[in-house]
Amino acid sequence: MLRSSLALAFAVLALALPAASIAAVAVFQDPSNTGATGSPPASITVGGPPVSLHLFYQGGSTASSSNACLSGNGEEVCGWDVHVSTSGPGVVLQSFTPDTGPGSDVVAAISGNVLRANGGVPTTGELGIHRIGTLVVSASAPGSVTVSGNLYVTASLQAAAVTTGNTLATAAAGGPDTDGDGVEDASDNCVNVPNPRVAEGFLAANPWATLTGGQRDDDHDGYGNLCDADFTATGALVGSSDLAQYRTASGKSRTGDNCGTAGNQPCARYDLDETGALIGSGDLAVYRGLSGKAAGPKCTSCPLTCTAGTSGSCSFPF
Repeated sequence: MLRSSLALAFAVLALALPAASIAAVAVFQDPSNTGATGSPPASITVGGPPVSLHLFYQGGSTASSSNACLSGNGEEVCGWDVHVSTSGPGVVLQSFTPDTGPGSDVVAAISGNVLRANGGVPTTGELGIHRIGTLVVSASAPGSVTVSGNLYVTASLQAAAVTTGNTLATAAAGGPDTDGDGVEDASDNCVNVPNPRVAEGFLAANPWATLTGGQRDDDHDGYGNLCDADFTATGALVGSSDLAQYRTASGKSRTGDNCGTAGNQPCARYDLDETGALIGSGDLAVYRGLSGKAAGPKCTSCPLTCTAGTSGSCSFPF
């Protein structure tokens, strides 16, 4: 729940006081998460993985000569309340993590697909750029994420409007999808072999698994299981040394960690058909189809972000 007393204060100020003539307060997103200004709107691919927007606000830089947040003459922001919304239900604000850095006191909630966040230092105010938090957004249809309000309190205890209308992100349909699996080529870890992103909750139900970009990739090398039978660091093509590694997994559970010639690799790596509890005939058929070929192809930016279940790993040294 948002800070009720601060929300009430904003409402009273909005009704009782004229707008202040000071530097505008603007909300922006910075993919580097450092507070750098000037980034274009983030891109969200329709049907693609969620995107994290690192939100900041920028105020003025002139300090009051005295009495900031009472009768000051500077550009301190003594409290703020910002709203971020989407252009329609096809763009969804999934979650928000407020900043918890030194001196930060941000309270926020998402309701009705609108983020409402407030914070500030009402005793001394804030100058310059400050982090608000990280907003996670997904899209099932084209649209945008924009700043839709609200207010902030000036150094002279007046209400002023936050700059609105600036676009933080745009959602658009992806590019080509050669294999028709719903993952555009630009983020597909098997460009020519259909391997859709796993369903929400997959890792919770299958804690032994590892994903890159939301697709199975149990050796986290950027090549999805279905197009990757290259199990050794030698040779550009799948060959006899890779077969030797695969044979150690035959008949074993894909949930185990006793595969490979060293006997310590996650067996999920050899789950090439991504079905069945045991490494078996279906996986061997996939291996045979890949024998003599290079792994992939994969997207040029792969591996994408790696996520693993509680028994999986994004760092096992294969």
